[in-house]
Amino acid sequence: MSQVIALLLSLLLASPAAAEFTIPNVADAFAPAQAQVDKVDLDVIVAGIKGTGVVSGCAVTAQGSPDMTVAVAAGTVRVGQTVIDVTAGNATITTAHATNPRFDLVVVNNSGTKSVTAGTAAASPVYPAIPANSVVLAVVYVPANDTTIASTQIVDKRVLVNNTVVTRRLGTQHSLASTTATEVTDLSHSLTAGTYHLYAPLIVQSTSTTVGLKFGVNYTGTVTRMACTLRYPSTGTTAATGIGEDAIATLTGSLWEAMAATTETTSAPNLGPYTGVAAANTNILNVIECQLVVSDSGDLEIWHGSEAATATSVEVGSASRVTKLAD
Repeated sequence: MSQVIALLLSLLLASPAAAEFTIPNVADAFAPAQAQVDKVDLDVIVAGIKGTGVVSGCAVTAQGSPDMTVAVAAGTVRVGQTVIDVTAGNATITTAHATNPRFDLVVVNNSGTKSVTAGTAAASPVYPAIPANSVVLAVVYVPANDTTIASTQIVDKRVLVNNTVVTRRLGTQHSLASTTATEVTDLSHSLTAGTYHLYAPLIVQSTSTTVGLKFGVNYTGTVTRMACTLRYPSTGTTAATGIGEDAIATLTGSLWEAMAATTETTSAPNLGPYTGVAAANTNILNVIECQLVVSDSGDLEIWHGSEAATATSVEVGSASRVTKLAD
């Protein structure tokens, strides 16, 4: 088991994550059981390698006057592709067992709710399973008949994950036949305050050569600065044509045409439309790129519409990547 832990920790250090996570030595522990490796220790590390963990803060500590609650510091966690702000507050440890000790997990879920998952009291207790869509912050050892939680009973299990780059991939075709756009939900990102760069390479199609696509970028929070472009290869070689090209086989090449916008839009996109495609039902590359500064938490969204009431689509394999450049 120690070899497995060592391997996972080496993978953790090689991944975009770090660790406050610890397993104490027997000499440093409140109880010898805290120095043992539990299966859930492995689950916490593996989740961190996959990107679910703590972005910052969220340390769990004993109260200044210890009682059956623990204090959780403010911070930010990431559950899969969702980033959640966590407010400071307390989490309550339920009444200790009369005979046996147990382990409790202090967790926060993808709604930012702090809670304690109580383990089963036993002569040799093990950790409870991690609740769905949750990040483990700490493990608390609760001895029989305990009435206060001291700092030595709390073991830090935070795996710190890198929230600098997050990529989303479109798993289901987004198709519509309307000039009123809808959100491409698979490509949305949850952000906190900071400066970001959005890069979204999209595979698109139109069922008609005379109908192009249009896009909008929206943020559900507050944007203080935004500059976006939509780019696509066109049939033009010396002048803009507004027609997206799927194949370029001439020595003279092709122009990359672009639209630009500095404001958010949803159902009425302002990036486009362009006026058609060289071939119907054929994959064409569209690239949305955006630099923005946001002052609070919200969702960064891409909205897709058609030039006319004729079907256009964003195809499976399209993606969006957000890079956080500064807090």
